Formats: sequence, C-alpha cells, structure tokens
Amino acid sequence: MAKYYLATITFILFGVLLMPLSALAVWNTVVFAENTNVVLGNGITLVITAGGDVEAMRVYNASVQFDMLSGSNVIITSNDRYTLANTLNNLYGCESTYSQINLISTAGSKETITVTPGSVCGPIGGSSAPSGGGSAPAADTTAPSISGIAAVPADTTSVVSWTTNESSISWVVYGTSTSYGSEKKTTSYVTSHSVTLTGLTAETIYHYQVKSKDSTGNIGTYTDKTFTTLAAGEEPAEEPAEEPSEELTIPVITFDKPISEMTIPELQDKVKEILEAIGILQTLLAQMTGGSAIADVPTSFSFEKSLSIGDVMIDVKYLQIVLNSSSDTRLAASGVGSPGSETNYFGPLTKSAVIKFQNKYADEVLASWGLTSGTGFVGSTTRDKLNELLGK
Repeated sequence: MAKYYLATITFILFGVLLMPLSALAVWNTVVFAENTNVVLGNGITLVITAGGDVEAMRVYNASVQFDMLSGSNVIITSNDRYTLANTLNNLYGCESTYSQINLISTAGSKETITVTPGSVCGPIGGSSAPSGGGSAPAADTTAPSISGIAAVPADTTSVVSWTTNESSISWVVYGTSTSYGSEKKTTSYVTSHSVTLTGLTAETIYHYQVKSKDSTGNIGTYTDKTFTTLAAGEEPAEEPAEEPSEELTIPVITFDKPISEMTIPELQDKVKEILEAIGILQTLLAQMTGGSAIADVPTSFSFEKSLSIGDVMIDVKYLQIVLNSSSDTRLAASGVGSPGSETNYFGPLTKSAVIKFQNKYADEVLASWGLTSGTGFVGSTTRDKLNELLGK
C-alpha cells in the first residue's frame, strides 16, 4: 500500500521527524522506497514512483515543490490525467489513464523545482512523451515469489530464512497449530530474509508460514511448514559446507612471446582467454560461497527482461550493482547510483554506465548486431554477459 503525504505536512531532511518517511541513501538525500501518494490541499493526488530521490519536499495547496541536487530525479504521475506544469518547463506525457513527468536535475548545485497540476490534459497522443524517455511503469500487481525456506531451531528460538525475487519485508506467522497466533515482521525491504523467533518452548512442534510484502502492498505467502525445537540446552548441529557441484578446470594462460611483439589479433585472443578464466573463477567462487559471483545480487536472480531508460524495477538495481562492481563501468563515485546507493530507476547515469559496459565487452555484446558502440539498451546479448558475470 502506497504511503500518503498531505498538504498540511511540509517535510525537509532534518532530524528524526524524517526517519519514518523514507529510506536514506546518504545523509542529505531522501529516497522514496515505495510509491508515494502526495495529496495537495485542493484534493489533487499525485504519485511519486519508487526509486526517486530529492533533498527535500514541500506540499502546498495547489503544488508540490522539490529541492534537488544534480543527478536527482523523480517521476510524478497523475492518475486523474492533470496537466503537470513545472518550473523546468519539461514536457509531460498524457496517456489514456494517466499523465506523467520525469524531472531530472542537471544544475551544478541544488535547485528548487515546483510542479503545479492544472486541468485534465488534452486528447491522447497530443502531448510529448515524459521527459527522459520511456513509458509509465506498469502497476505492480505481482506478489513476491518465495523460495529457499529453511528453519534452524534451538531450544527456545528458531531462525527462519528464505529468499524472494524482489525486495520485500520479512514476515513469519507461527504457533503450535495452523491457527498460529504469533507473528514476527520487519520493516526493511530485502531479498535475502532471516527472522529469529524467540520465546519458544523446548521439544515442541511449531507450525509456521512465511510471508513477504513488496513496496506496493502485494503479499506473497508459502504453505504451512513445521519445525521442532530442541531439548533444553541442546545446541543446533552445524551443517557441513556444501562442496562445489562440479569440478571446473581453470585454463592456464601462457605467453609464447613478449607482449610487445604480439600482433593485435594475438592480443585480442589472449584477452578472450583471460576473460574466460575470470568467468570460471567467478563461477567457482559462487559455488564455494553459496552466493552470487557479485555480492548483493541474490543467487537465484538472473537478468531475463530487456531494460531501458525510464524503467523502474528491482532488475535495474541489480544491474547497477553489477555495473558498480567494476571501476570502469561504475555509475558514480558518490551519491545516488554509487556503490551502496543503487536505486531501481533506470536514468541517464545507468544508461551511460551500460554504454561503457557494452563497449568494454563489445566483441560479445555488440559484434553480433553489427554495432561498434554501445546503445544503453539492455538486450539479449548484454543480459547474457551480465548473467555470465553472475556465474550463470
């Protein structure tokens, strides 16, 4: 369920008053972790898409105002199709069921941008597409998919863990019957979940059900499962580390002549050998650690969807994490989009980093399309390379 902010509330990034409103990427940036309904004093409701970031927001009777730093962006939608006049003079998109604008700050320092809804916009197709390209993200009506559930009980506690295919809160209902009666719920949106149940009775069978709710309110559930607590004082048995599922042979790279004497084709072939060896090492590392070859990307995830500017989804965040894993394809050195501050919005920074990635792996990504320079569109060959780096 989306959050609501009313015109009687003006919020700025200052003190603990802000903390319940949104997650913070850095100390002076507000990141909208979920779709946010902003209700103006005149009753008009605007929706800020999850993933936007501003320094501060103020809600008035007939407008909403943002303080934005260079590179910040917000996507604003009116489901009532109001015109969206703004002080940047950006064009808005008017579709059959909504109007929308994408505001991106490019000023060298902080700037204040005001958006003022007007009358219902004109005939469909009569105005420009939202600034920044891309269509409005489809409403998320799909519940998180839950997998990999495990329970490790002790005598009076049990740790329940699982994974989801999108960021969601962790939620477990439990009890000594299928009526449950108790629950444990977190407020953080993650894909790797772990909840510790406490106050349990030793040597008792407990029923539990795992749930996860995404930022738009869709709730995924799993069927009833059980665990049995241990006897008082008994310690959980340690599970042996899982061995790699198959033995991988790492190529031995040799040089028959000094690099300075090699031809360009010989150097290109040698680079391919080195990249293949790196890919095998990444796969081996993922198998040994039980995780993805790139930290913070779930083991179960792979890139299956084409991605382009304007997209808003968890796949974009994982794309940014992969791009940030190498210094020559990084989105930004600091601030929004930098390592640890990735978002689920595909904006200009992401497109620029994708182009650098495609140029870096041009032989594998671009050559088959007859391209010599990256486009910023994440299609099939780009996804194949991204999945290879994930150890798929």
